[in-house]
Amino acid sequence: MPSATATTQTVTTQTVTTQTVSAPVTATVSVSPTTPTTTQAPTSVPATPPPVPVPTSVPATPPPVPVPTLDLSGLQILDNPGIGGNAAIAHAALRHYDEYYRPDGVPWTGWCEMYIGNVMDEAGIAHPRFASALLDAISGPLYRGQAPAGSLVFFDQRANPYGHVGIALGDGTMLSALGGGIVRTTYTDWASYLGWRPYGTTAPAEEPLVITPLLNASASPPPDGGSATPVAVFTTWPVLDTGPTMPPYT
Repeated sequence: MPSATATTQTVTTQTVTTQTVSAPVTATVSVSPTTPTTTQAPTSVPATPPPVPVPTSVPATPPPVPVPTLDLSGLQILDNPGIGGNAAIAHAALRHYDEYYRPDGVPWTGWCEMYIGNVMDEAGIAHPRFASALLDAISGPLYRGQAPAGSLVFFDQRANPYGHVGIALGDGTMLSALGGGIVRTTYTDWASYLGWRPYGTTAPAEEPLVITPLLNASASPPPDGGSATPVAVFTTWPVLDTGPTMPPYT
């Protein structure tokens, strides 16, 4: 008999690895209800800057002078300033240089005739007190050209409706009351310049000129019957035509 052949089968054993999956842990967070926070205004209000204190006395500031002014450097007043000049008047005028206020505390601005009267009194020279510089100008003869030191120099309505007057210093400059007080300025280049007059001294030999205010347009000889020729004739007191002028007081 044929013999039986035993067949041996090899069984391969597979190892199965079992993985244990843990269930996820849920963390329990306890949330407490919150109360909305209210922003509170600060208990103290920031301090307001204190007001700037107002000074009890404000020093007066002179207004700007509308014309270039000069200092006294290089100025020399001769003891004998020449025919028509008066050193005493010039020196008395210089004592008030750079003053802004009158003796009573009022600014000198606009008080040119008063300044002249005060200086003449100090110099011991007789001089009427006129209501305006223009009335002073027409009160007597005037001389053309540059004035000697210590004489009076006059200006018409192109300077001011009431005219203007100053005290000559002999070099083409004068002292007078303007916007900056008693100041030194030139004058010979101003169209409003009328002329000059001597006081307390010998008058020049040349024939003077006069200004004769009239009530009508017709010319007439001077009231004293002299032969002087009028510089100008005014029917009223208007401001004259425009042109280079001495600046106004203000």
